[in-house]
Amino acid sequence: MGATGPATAMCTGLIGIAIGAEFDVMAYFTSRYFGPRSFGAIYGYGYSGFKLGASVGPLIMGIAYDVTGRYTEVLWAMSGIMIIACILILRMGKYPQLPVRKAE
Repeated sequence: MGATGPATAMCTGLIGIAIGAEFDVMAYFTSRYFGPRSFGAIYGYGYSGFKLGASVGPLIMGIAYDVTGRYTEVLWAMSGIMIIACILILRMGKYPQLPVRKAE
């Protein structure tokens, strides 16, 4: 039986907000840490990595279910990876002072 009720609607909305925020946060960090000069290329690589993970994740989940008959282990592994990613983001430090180009 699937989930129902107001909690389901709230969770769906929060997941949608989180997914939408990922792209904005990635663009914000890219602009602050690398500047506008190579923004397109660097953001493109980051976005490609994001989409690769988003496409491989369900495949890994499916394989894990086929092998073990449940999702528990792979969900714990992915939760651990998310915690590592959060720690790495927190360790990024202050934004660097990027050089300013003089108008010609």
